[in-house]
Amino acid sequence: MNDLDQSAVLLLVASFEATLQVDFHERVTRKKKDGVSKELRRLWSRNAPHHGLTRWVTVEEIVDVWRKHVGHTALIGNFKQLVLYRHWLAHGRYWVQKSGLGDIDPFEAWQRGIALFNVLHY
Repeated sequence: MNDLDQSAVLLLVASFEATLQVDFHERVTRKKKDGVSKELRRLWSRNAPHHGLTRWVTVEEIVDVWRKHVGHTALIGNFKQLVLYRHWLAHGRYWVQKSGLGDIDPFEAWQRGIALFNVLHY
């Protein structure tokens, strides 16, 4: 795989993560009444500031909440694998890549992301 393909995968997955984070924060602040939103607010409150410290809610935690509500365990597992690969790309590639993906091309990354969003109920 070349650097251009890896850069494209990095940007695609970052975009998917951003979409999930924006939706997460919207559900928390608007206090929507559906089950996913309630669970995400509980997740947020567990990570709320305690003694001035705030911990970011990870995309993996967000998709785990979705998995409880929509199922599709394999599909969500495939996406989490992609996120793990993105972490490796984004943080310098200095450790052994453990996502199990090997080299993934941008089209496959796109397919995994779109498959996830097709099963989420927005």
